[in-house]
Amino acid sequence: MKTVLVGINSSFVHTCLSVRELYSYARSKGLECSFCEHTVNNEPVKTTDSLYTEDADIYAFSVYIFNVAYVKRVASDLKKAKPDCFIVFGGPEVSHSREKFLKENPYVDLILSGEGEEAFCDLLRNFRADRPSVKNKEVFYQNKLKNFSYIYNGNYITFGDREPICDLSVLPFPYEPLEELRDRILYYESSRGCPFRCSYCLSAGDMPLRYAPLDKVFADLKIFLDAKARQVKFIDRTFNSDRRRALEIWKFLAENDNGVTNFHFEIAAWLLNDEAIEFLRTVRKDLFRFEIGIQSTNPETMKAICRPVPFSEIKKAVAALDGKNIALHTDLISGLPHETIETFENSFNDVYSLEGEDLQLGFLKILDGSPMSDERFGAVFSSEPPYEVISTPTMSYSDLAFLRKIAALIEIYHNSGICSFALTDSLNTLFGLTPYRFWAKFATFSSEKGFFDKPRAVADTFSNLYYYICTLCGEGIAQSLCAYDLYRHGRVGSFPSWLTSLPDKEALYDLLKDEDRIKHILPEEYHEAFFSENIKYWYKNSVLFAVKDLSEPNNKEVLYWSLYNKIRLQIKIDK
Repeated sequence: MKTVLVGINSSFVHTCLSVRELYSYARSKGLECSFCEHTVNNEPVKTTDSLYTEDADIYAFSVYIFNVAYVKRVASDLKKAKPDCFIVFGGPEVSHSREKFLKENPYVDLILSGEGEEAFCDLLRNFRADRPSVKNKEVFYQNKLKNFSYIYNGNYITFGDREPICDLSVLPFPYEPLEELRDRILYYESSRGCPFRCSYCLSAGDMPLRYAPLDKVFADLKIFLDAKARQVKFIDRTFNSDRRRALEIWKFLAENDNGVTNFHFEIAAWLLNDEAIEFLRTVRKDLFRFEIGIQSTNPETMKAICRPVPFSEIKKAVAALDGKNIALHTDLISGLPHETIETFENSFNDVYSLEGEDLQLGFLKILDGSPMSDERFGAVFSSEPPYEVISTPTMSYSDLAFLRKIAALIEIYHNSGICSFALTDSLNTLFGLTPYRFWAKFATFSSEKGFFDKPRAVADTFSNLYYYICTLCGEGIAQSLCAYDLYRHGRVGSFPSWLTSLPDKEALYDLLKDEDRIKHILPEEYHEAFFSENIKYWYKNSVLFAVKDLSEPNNKEVLYWSLYNKIRLQIKIDK
């Protein structure tokens, strides 16, 4: 008998933790199976061809909101091409409304719900390849196997879910071998469940909160560190729900830091105490990355979604971290209960003021199984994945469509780092605008210019910014702001027509020949990387340019040296 676990990722750089966990657990119990990974970017027919070539008896798909449409297409085609194969779905997208899903998708033979390790092992122990599907279901039925849902003799059958695994020490490390994965994003969980009950989240109805023993966590993390993995993302719903435990893990990672691996955590900022903050301010820059789900700062909204946390507590903790060595990713959700376009403007300004590296402006999705899926508060949602909000009693479709344009600009200009001057205080000083008003005006301008409707090169992206800034202030200021960021960004191909502060190639060559001056200008930490390359390399991968510095008296013109590759740095130097 051959069983293949199938993970469908959003892109190649991601990995599918669920299929690896099921695989490693089953193998630890002496059961045979294999797994494979594909991406939604592949043509479905190519993935179907690949799976067909596997010639498996069981294909078990991990199904999520982002891949459900793709998985359904592939699984349906695979069943038609190989009618005797047994199709199994599992994961959050199919763990609720199972009867409806099975009846609408008859090519799916079985849904595994809840925690899958023991259920998957039951499947391998009770399934026989020499029996037809109906006979295998008869065995499942006779043995009253839990976490199984299926149609048998025309009836929907389920015997409920077993108790979740309490002792997480029994879960093997899921990434063996690790050598070929070190440059991909690796997901890891040190706990299961969540202490909070946010009404828009699937974890609100999740299983009880359980923690893996610290000795297991440390041993697992040491494997990542020894392999020098690029990034490890903890998927713990609220990593610091146990403050003491979180601090011990952070300290372990800092003590064993390899200088390469970055660790991502989803945290509740208001749970950070003085001891944790004091320690976190000492860790290597970019060792940790924190995702902070704020969602809204409107008190009425926060109460309605069961997150009654004062924004003042979040802001105090983030301010104490100061963001200099830990990258912060903050989340907002549009379309929540009681949120109007006016209250959302306040929420946006509040969260923007935290000055995180990334600001994700998302849109409410009704996830099957979340408390909000039973209480839709009069909102209208799409019937297709990702089930995104269309309108609410307090936000029209037009309001949400406009916010999507702002979200697109935030991604293009803010989260990419292109627009370095767009800080709360700077926007007020330069243009007399709040962050929301700055981006809202930018969204209107970009829409009128057709920016969202056509493909664009890097120069086009900067030109859109430049001409927008010109509507807020003089061309000179716009030139200085945009030229600084354009050169900091790197190669842009052909220079836009508005750019008058062109690079000084002769002065750059003179600078690169002056080793003593370089050593004086360039911070010592970059010397080794710089001098390992020749002058020709840096002539191609850096520029010297002059712009007016708005922080200088009378907007004095100054020189900047911008390095692109190997070293990404912008240095102000004397003319």
